[in-house]
Amino acid sequence: MQKTMILIVHIDDMFIFGTADGKNKLKGDLEEVFVMKWLGSLDNTVFVGLRIRRIRELHIILISQEKYTRAILARFGMEEANEVATPMDTKENWTITETDVVLDEEGKRTYQAAIGSLIYLMLGT
Repeated sequence: MQKTMILIVHIDDMFIFGTADGKNKLKGDLEEVFVMKWLGSLDNTVFVGLRIRRIRELHIILISQEKYTRAILARFGMEEANEVATPMDTKENWTITETDVVLDEEGKRTYQAAIGSLIYLMLGT
């Protein structure tokens, strides 16, 4: 029976996923070539900005970017914002009127930075 091993490497950090025997074999093979420092299980750690939490009893791994998400909210003054299922009225009239606010150049750059941060967050998870 073929067993799957997953090795994730980013610069000098590494995660190994697989059976205990497979992980031990791979660790031994790596130690023959490289000086390694094993930090243990990923039960609750941060890797490349991702919070990784493992719940062994339920056989699940949770991945989040809560710290980065909170940093985005703080950067754009939205720490007190409330979550909603649909962030805008689906029946909104999108016709431009004379009373609409037009962003100046700084406002446009801030808006672009906010959207860029959200896209980066989205692609990270």
